[in-house]
Amino acid sequence: MTAHRLPPLDIIAMFVLTGVGIGLVVSCNRLATTGGVPFIPFVFWESLIGGGAMLATLLVRRRLPGLTPAHLRAYAIIGGIGISVPYTVMAMIASKLPAGILALQLALVPMATYLIALALRMDRLKLRRAAGLLLGLVGVLLILLPDASLPASEMRLWVLVGLVLPACFAASIIACERFPPPDTGAVEMTCGLMLAAAIFLLPLMAISGSWWAFDGPLDWASGAVILAGLILPMSWAFAFEIIRRAGSVFYSTVLYLETLAGVGWGIVIFREHHTAWIWVSLLLLLAGLTLVNRRAAD
Repeated sequence: MTAHRLPPLDIIAMFVLTGVGIGLVVSCNRLATTGGVPFIPFVFWESLIGGGAMLATLLVRRRLPGLTPAHLRAYAIIGGIGISVPYTVMAMIASKLPAGILALQLALVPMATYLIALALRMDRLKLRRAAGLLLGLVGVLLILLPDASLPASEMRLWVLVGLVLPACFAASIIACERFPPPDTGAVEMTCGLMLAAAIFLLPLMAISGSWWAFDGPLDWASGAVILAGLILPMSWAFAFEIIRRAGSVFYSTVLYLETLAGVGWGIVIFREHHTAWIWVSLLLLLAGLTLVNRRAAD
């Protein structure tokens, strides 16, 4: 793909579906957990449904995910750091914060990735990207500091807890750069990491005693679990395919769409209303994302 040529239409379609889908997953977390689904079982079933859907797809094609040590390491890294921990935290705080506020933290992923890369001396400090980090910090502070920014003052704690999300997503990106996964198909990789995430979460459910298995009739809460379980693996599979065919620089811009879609779904589904502080924060976070993401221009 050259610098002046748009990706094929199927790549653009996958890009849009990924961004809009991940934004909807944020609201699915809130629908499920406010509807009575415990947060650990939510992520367990989300991962198991997703992994099962990918496995069924592979079986139809008479294929299976790779099980070499390199494959298993990749499943453990991405499934553990990139799915189990951050999505469990997201589900835990989904009932504590508006979906739109939670979605804003997705814009911090490139900034967190850059910070970790700097700490590990995998990248150099650049003025443009440092300015992006500063804008991101100001954006977060505009959520935390003004008294009128959030509907309730106790939400500040959950915003801080939510910073685990970009940290984990960034750590999984860095880990995959340091220990690149084997060259394998998008569906195979997605199947492996989703099932690995479910395996990680199974003992956590047992320890916490928070068993849940679609108790009662199908309602909005259990429907949100199923929907998230279908959207998440689709988004991951599309992500691997987009990166393979169009490159990671193009894919990284999906975070703009994910953030905006997350805010938009919160408005549509929950009728959320945000203060001027939050809208200014969104603009600053997107501006910071732009500066940190422009690696090719450095």
